[in-house]
Amino acid sequence: MINLMSGEWYKWKKSRSFAYCLFTAFGIVLFVWGTLWFASKVESGEIKNSTVSVEYTETDIQEDLISEIGILAVVQNCINGGFASIFMSIYICIWIIGEYTHGAIKNIVGKGYSRSSIFLVKYSFTVVISLLLNLFVMVSAFLVGLAVAGQENTGGMLWQQFFSYMGIQLMLGVAFSSMIVVVSEFTRTMGAGIGISMILVIFSNLVGSGLDLFFQAVNIPIKIGAYWITNVIAECPIEVISRDFVGRAVFVSLLWTILFFWAGLIHFQRTDI
Repeated sequence: MINLMSGEWYKWKKSRSFAYCLFTAFGIVLFVWGTLWFASKVESGEIKNSTVSVEYTETDIQEDLISEIGILAVVQNCINGGFASIFMSIYICIWIIGEYTHGAIKNIVGKGYSRSSIFLVKYSFTVVISLLLNLFVMVSAFLVGLAVAGQENTGGMLWQQFFSYMGIQLMLGVAFSSMIVVVSEFTRTMGAGIGISMILVIFSNLVGSGLDLFFQAVNIPIKIGAYWITNVIAECPIEVISRDFVGRAVFVSLLWTILFFWAGLIHFQRTDI
């Protein structure tokens, strides 16, 4: 197990895919905040825009656009909107499927390690690294927001709300990463893996909500969307997180993490490399 984990660590240090994902994600975070900063300056009149003509009287009270939106709302949109999930999915597919493409998995199995040990190490390492990517998106969006908004636009509960939201999303991120690991394990093809992952990120919320409406219409008391990973990630509030939601998030995270882990393990043990 130690040798396998050391091998994963060595390959990760040599790989550039994680760094590319980090830099790209940070660039998008800067772009989002830069756009909001520019729009805020135009709205306040500090930057003139020839396409917008707004005249304010002395009695007008204008609230800063960034203050109106809020730092936490931008962080929430980066996570709930699927932005972080997309980067996590792409990285996991590259990391897992690349091992099959280059024959690395076959070489490791040929060295006599048990398949359960190989999968456990690969699964654990992949989930932890993908959570670091998720954490980076949240922290960078929050810190850049602090720098752009300034201390005058921060409230006393800001940090507490951010850390509560971050903890819930990291917990749900374990289940989401497990899902993409299993997708990569089953497909073992880069195009199919990334394609299916993007479909799950973009459309599974819509499908879950649609099934909920269908069951409600036929008077069946089932809410699939309320217990699907991406739905719970998107529904997570950032200001007031109720105990009921925390309980549901814990249940969803444990349920899907266990199910996906065993599905991936069984498939890895019984399928030819």
